[in-house]
Amino acid sequence: MADVRATVVICTRNRAATLARALESLCGLRVPDATSWEVLVVDNASTDATSHVVARYVDRLPVRMALESQPGLSHARNRAVAEARGDYILWIDDDAVPHADWLAAYLAAFEAWPNAAVFGGPIDVAFDAPLPEWFVRVLPRVAPLYAQRELGDADAPLVAREETLPFGTNYAIRAAEQRRFSYDTTLGRHPDHPHRGSEETKVMLAMLTSGCDGRWVPGARVTHLLGAERASTEFIVRHSCAYGFYRAQHFPYPGVRVAGVPVRTWWRAASCALRHAWTSRTAPPEIWIEDLIQRSEAIGNVLGLRSLRR
Repeated sequence: MADVRATVVICTRNRAATLARALESLCGLRVPDATSWEVLVVDNASTDATSHVVARYVDRLPVRMALESQPGLSHARNRAVAEARGDYILWIDDDAVPHADWLAAYLAAFEAWPNAAVFGGPIDVAFDAPLPEWFVRVLPRVAPLYAQRELGDADAPLVAREETLPFGTNYAIRAAEQRRFSYDTTLGRHPDHPHRGSEETKVMLAMLTSGCDGRWVPGARVTHLLGAERASTEFIVRHSCAYGFYRAQHFPYPGVRVAGVPVRTWWRAASCALRHAWTSRTAPPEIWIEDLIQRSEAIGNVLGLRSLRR
């Protein structure tokens, strides 16, 4: 087998319909001549028609499937790293659709920046049905919760700050470095905690702080296609709480503690809850959404810190 330049990875679990859409979109990629690439679908213990969907594309894509029986996105990512044959691993979600030049843009970046190991591209967000009016008004604020990412139209270095890192829906890592940094299996989506993430953030932060270079690739764009049912306060609360849980566990806060939680964290949680209780009744969505997010993250902070005592 010829050397494989790029392995496109899709980790999936019981989402056969969205997986089919993602694979169909890969069929429309503009692939530079003489490019050796593969598509690796990691089936994370699915019980639906995932394997049949993959089988439908073996004549149209250089696709193969690997199985990871242990549920959890981080387990699936680690399986992908073990199975990938490419020099670079390109990660995309099963509910994302890459634009036609996505692969070509990454391949060009690999050539232009041979010393870089971490790459990321822009993510647009689209919903499959009309959205509530209040949600349209707050979308600019909550878009990052739905994995929207835009860091500019020019290529630029990536720095080790969460707000300027790629999201898991669209990033690439050189395989040699990726094998040195495994995904934390306490993080990432899992049937027991479907909103928990940040496993890719932890890896990219570790890589960049260890001395690896990273680049933003503006031409490697994808669209994250979501169900309109996610345009809800319930989703925002759960996602924000999960992020607060992650932050508290991996970046512990100093200070005098009560029941394992710094007093200032208890105070923040209480004050955010009171403020949201007021603004949710008296202020427009653009105001109370910020308080809702802050309240939910603070609750996640408390839960994350208390869980460290167990």
